[in-house]
Amino acid sequence: MLAPYLRRITSNDQYIPELDGLRFIAIFMVIFCHINELLFNAGQFQYTDGIENYSVLNDWMKHGYFGVDIFFAISGFILALPFAKKFRENPDFPSLKNYFIRRLTRLEPPYILSLIVMYVILVFILELKTNDVLLPSFFSSLFYVHNFCYGREVFPLLNNVIWSLEVEVQFYILAPFILFGLYKFKKYRKWILIFFIFLISGVSKFWKPEFYSLYEYFHFFLIGILLVEIYLDQKQVEFQKNSMLVALGSIPLFFAFFIGIKLTDITYLGKISDGYKLFLSSIQLLLLIAFFYLTLVKKWWPLFFQNTTVCILGGMCYSLYLVHNPVISGLGYYFFNRYHDNYFYKTYQLYFPYLLTAVILMGLMFYVLVERPTMKKNWWKRKQKHPL
Repeated sequence: MLAPYLRRITSNDQYIPELDGLRFIAIFMVIFCHINELLFNAGQFQYTDGIENYSVLNDWMKHGYFGVDIFFAISGFILALPFAKKFRENPDFPSLKNYFIRRLTRLEPPYILSLIVMYVILVFILELKTNDVLLPSFFSSLFYVHNFCYGREVFPLLNNVIWSLEVEVQFYILAPFILFGLYKFKKYRKWILIFFIFLISGVSKFWKPEFYSLYEYFHFFLIGILLVEIYLDQKQVEFQKNSMLVALGSIPLFFAFFIGIKLTDITYLGKISDGYKLFLSSIQLLLLIAFFYLTLVKKWWPLFFQNTTVCILGGMCYSLYLVHNPVISGLGYYFFNRYHDNYFYKTYQLYFPYLLTAVILMGLMFYVLVERPTMKKNWWKRKQKHPL
């Protein structure tokens, strides 16, 4: 009954539930990763069962950061889709006024409010930071230049996960021009995208600047653009009841994707040869492309990606992303340092669902009160009063 009031509001009539399903996967990978990180690293306690005995769990959960890369690919798809449709009909460069106004009015209010709230909490309520320390970080984050000003060693002090939003903004600014240039080519667009996906991915593995930027993650956005090309070129598959057997049979492939992402992740492999590094990174990109293709074009796993609860939670991913780390860090450390069981597994079983529930509830509140109203197109315009 509440679904119509909680579902994401789109600016056009075309709603793709699979995108919210992908958002669900991405945001909960990130949330699980950060809850797990806190529980393994908070406090220096000697557990009876030994925390080192749970290294396999930690080894799998810490790869949840890949959810951020999935978000980048989703953003590439979402921003490219309307432009691609227009460029296919009219090759002229479109007006960007509405595009940038929409980005500002849709994304900035929740973002700015979250920064202000965190600043007030940290400086005036909890008094954990001083104005001298936090004010420069606040303005750096406000204008999306924290990565440039502080480098990759210092994450945003107000909310350390918002570094990725700066990368997103860089893509938002460049996306219309990238797509305009791409559509100057009437043929071979897919091959051009594939070439640059693997080229940029390879180069970024061997040279990284002193700060996080679009350069390091550009290939994930290009994957989203590539999938738009495939999405528009191929006839979309509608889920049929007689394809239920196929859907059930594809479940192992669904989990195989996550296993593959973990096994091809070079982040925690230590020192490996350059050739092996490129090989694993390339396989990972192919897995991501295949997963998006099967989800968005072939409509595999509809029971998951079209599930109402999944779509609602995925649709509020921006709110969940903005609030999850402050909630996990704040509540986690507060209660964790007041009580923990002598057995790590009991502590984990207690706090993981507790923190997950707290994140969802806080994210839901922020979504309903702040983010969802800004999803309405032209919400910021004052309504004209009709004469009597």
